Order: sequence, then C-alpha cells, then structure tokens
Amino acid sequence: VAGSLRRAVHDCEIVVSYQPHLGLETGRIVGVEALSRWVHPVLGEISPQVFISKAEQLGLIKQLDLHVLSTACRDIQNLNRSGADLHLSVNVSPLEAGRQNYSAELLEHVTKLRFARNRLILELTENAVMENSESVSANFRALADAGIKVAIDDFGSGYSNLSYLTRFPFAYLKVDRSLTAKVGNDKKANAVMAGIRQISSHLNLKLVLEGIETDAQLEFARHIRADH
Repeated sequence: VAGSLRRAVHDCEIVVSYQPHLGLETGRIVGVEALSRWVHPVLGEISPQVFISKAEQLGLIKQLDLHVLSTACRDIQNLNRSGADLHLSVNVSPLEAGRQNYSAELLEHVTKLRFARNRLILELTENAVMENSESVSANFRALADAGIKVAIDDFGSGYSNLSYLTRFPFAYLKVDRSLTAKVGNDKKANAVMAGIRQISSHLNLKLVLEGIETDAQLEFARHIRADH
C-alpha cells in the first residue's frame, strides 16, 4: 500500500468529493466540505482514516493536503463564478497544523489560487488542537488574522477541554455525529446539545451539527437555532 499511496499522491490520483453544508433556516446549500477518497486498483476503496494516517507516516501529508486544497478551491471557484455562493471547508492534518511556517505557506498558496479567504474554513479536530497547542495556536491566529475562518471539528467525540475554545480563534463549532445521532429523542443528549448551543452563542461561534439524518434531529437543530 505504501508504494501505491506514494504514486497516488505524486500523480494526484486521490479524488476530492464534497459533503454539503445546509443552512437550517433556508434549507439551501451554503457550503461544502472537501473529503479525500482513494480507490486502489486492486484493494478497492480504502478508508481515509487508513490512507491519511499512512500519508502522515510516509511524509506525504503536506503534498496530499495541498492537492485537496488546490482541487477544492478551483472547483468551488468555478461554481461561485457560475452564480453559487458557497464557502469551502478543508480538514487540516495535526502534523501540518503544528508545523513551523504552515500558516505562511498556506496563505501564499491560497493567494496563488486567488481563492477568497473569507470563504475558506480550515477544520481542526480536538486531537490536533491538543497536540503542540502553542504552535497550532500561533499558526491559526495568523490565518484568522488574514481572514480565513477556523472550525473545531468532531467536538464531543472525546475528552473535551473547554478551555481551548477561549485560546483558539474558532469561528465554527462542529458537533460530532455520534452526539447528533442521539438528539431529538434522547433527553440527556438534548440537554447536552442545548448546553453546547449556549456556549457557542456566548463565544460567538456558529454551531454545526454533523450527520443530521432524521426529521427529529432536524427539528431539534432548528429548535436550538443551530446554524448548519
């Protein structure tokens, strides 16, 4: 797999697909999240968790991340030129998030792509925030100062240290789908989500619920006035 992954990354064979973000008030698509997909010629589709982890081990993650960012920026630029009004969310590897000069290199790349900074959202998992927190914080404060938005991803999927919400320049708080799946019909989950809504409101963060699939979940999301 390692040799195949090297070739796939080098030859830009990793495909970018898109997951829509819906505005809960309008029901319209307001943005998309870029997701990387790899179909091995022999093994078939390989989980992103597997090949992204392998890319980190092989030192390929910077090249992979830039490929996904470049492809997604061009695709969304074309859609927006055709009349769409979409933002773009891209996941950031923990290794990249804490790397020295990451923010400067990313800003240079986005500038070359001529992608509007205020339409770009970089997503960090809680694990990425907790690892090398000082260098991650410095990178993303520089990016936020330059107009790029930052989201905390998979919130509630593990141990949540709420103090980092005050130390990082987040604009979005994305609740993990494992918690979203329980709301609507579970009083305890409803209470937890309502508390998260209060926190996000006080910190001026847009609240995103991942993986809404049922009418009950959608109704509850609208009830607490989640954003997406």
